[in-house]
Amino acid sequence: DGLPLMVLGLSPLSHDTKGVWFAGTKRVTTESRSLVETTRQVIRQWFAERPKVSRVVNFTYCRNRLHHRWLEALGATIHPAEPMGTQEARFHPFSIDRSAIMGTAEAGQRSQRHRQEPTGNTSRYVA
Repeated sequence: DGLPLMVLGLSPLSHDTKGVWFAGTKRVTTESRSLVETTRQVIRQWFAERPKVSRVVNFTYCRNRLHHRWLEALGATIHPAEPMGTQEARFHPFSIDRSAIMGTAEAGQRSQRHRQEPTGNTSRYVA
């Protein structure tokens, strides 16, 4: 229908790790099945375009159960919560490894590729 569902993007952290961010509209709660598959396709494309990247990482608020279920459906590892910021709100670090999205065979073959890797921030709009 052309209405926005979410925006997601990457930020550089190191040669093999990128920060991933997501901002969704209220529609994400009604489009959960297509949201997981679409997000998985976008992250798979990011990994394919960046053969040196082995994981994407960020944090999720400890009480955001919807976000946790979505991340788990993507194959993310959600780590124990830790306090952050001046009010010490608790956030779970999470990571999505290349092998969780691309499969273990592809992850082992990435070192054989010799492609130019995109640099800087990368964003995608998902409708």
